[in-house]
Amino acid sequence: MDDLTELLSESPRDIRAIARWFDRVVDSAAKEVNRVFAVRRLAKGTRDAEPLPTDTRQLSSYRTRIGTMLEYAISTEVDKIIWAEAGDDYYFTFAVAHEYPDFYFRDDALARLLRIEMKAVDAESDEQAARFGVPTVHIEPENDLLLFVGWEWTPIHADGVEVVEYPHIFATLVVSADDLV
Repeated sequence: MDDLTELLSESPRDIRAIARWFDRVVDSAAKEVNRVFAVRRLAKGTRDAEPLPTDTRQLSSYRTRIGTMLEYAISTEVDKIIWAEAGDDYYFTFAVAHEYPDFYFRDDALARLLRIEMKAVDAESDEQAARFGVPTVHIEPENDLLLFVGWEWTPIHADGVEVVEYPHIFATLVVSADDLV
C-alpha cells in the first residue's frame, strides 16, 4: 500500500502507474473470485438442464446480470486485499447511484480519491456491452480508471461428465479512463 499512497500523493498523479498497481490487485481478486465465488455462487446446471437465453434481449439481460454479480465479487475481493494491507486507511466502495463510475477508492475520511468503472464482457458476446460512452468532459484524467473483465462459461466435470458450468474470469485489465477517451 505504501507504493499506492506515494502515487496518490504525487502532483500531478501518474494515473498509469496507479492503474498498474490496481491491475495487480484486481488480478489477485479475480483469481479468488474464480476459486470460490464464481464456482459456489454463480454455477448453474449444464446447458441441457439449464439452457441459456437465446433471444437477443434476454442474452443482454442475463449478461448484464452476470456482470453486476462479478462487479460485486471482484470489488469485495479488492476491498479485502486493501483492508488486509492498509486496515481502515482506504476503502473500495460501490457508487450507490446507477451512474458513472461503478466504484470509488476512498481515504479513511471516505473522501473520493479515485473513480473506477468496470466493464464485464462475455467471451461469446457479439454485442457492444463494453462500450464506454462517458462524455469526455466527465472524465477526470488523474482520477479515473477503467477495469475490463473478460469472462466465459467454463464447465466442471465429475467422472468425465459435465455437471455444471460457471462464469470464469479469464482476463482483467485496469487502464486510465483518459487513455480511452
